Amino acid sequence: MEKMKYTYLYILLVNLLLMSCEFRTSDNGKLDGFWQVTAIDNKQSGETSDMRKSQMSWAFNGHLLVVRYGMASVIYEALFRFRHDGNELILYDPYKSNRDEGDVKIEDAAVLEELGIYSLEEQFTVLQLDDSSMLLESDRVVLHFRRY
Repeated sequence: MEKMKYTYLYILLVNLLLMSCEFRTSDNGKLDGFWQVTAIDNKQSGETSDMRKSQMSWAFNGHLLVVRYGMASVIYEALFRFRHDGNELILYDPYKSNRDEGDVKIEDAAVLEELGIYSLEEQFTVLQLDDSSMLLESDRVVLHFRRY
């Protein structure tokens, strides 16, 4: 009888724990995940930069985008909030990642230009998004991605 009491108590506690858990899922569809920037087309100059060796990546999860750029010990990491609706992707609220001192709000968009982002609130049109590739177009660039 004593063993049954503990069994019921255990089942009750597990049920309470499971009921208090909140499962969150993203509604980003195929956008979620890790993407490597393979090329950047400059629409003003007509030039295309091969970015495969730059190790630039974008990682979408929930409502957070992490952009990493650089190799070895010199890595720049920027954090953005984003909205994705149909063929529109808007990046906003950028921060420079600093794991030692805390993230720093980016106030000057010039530091983002190397990433293909030219304003503190950048709007992209999603030209292509499937299981293996993505194309994003802004007023100034077209970004080519492949999924990791």
